[in-house]
Amino acid sequence: MDTMVNDAIEIYVKDNLPLVKKKKGGQEKAVCEFCNGKHGSGEEFCDLKINGEDLNKIEGARKYKI
Repeated sequence: MDTMVNDAIEIYVKDNLPLVKKKKGGQEKAVCEFCNGKHGSGEEFCDLKINGEDLNKIEGARKYKI
């Protein structure tokens, strides 16, 4: 039963990063603390990654527990 529940759960982090000022003027999205990348304007969710491992894939979900 435990395995069935774990295989059915996916975690998505809503992208609500603030805009920060650029050095040469203008604004850009801040660096995401979950995936260490910058999200584009069309990305609504961030894939949760730990040490480069995507936790929404079976291999990553089996290695880490939240």
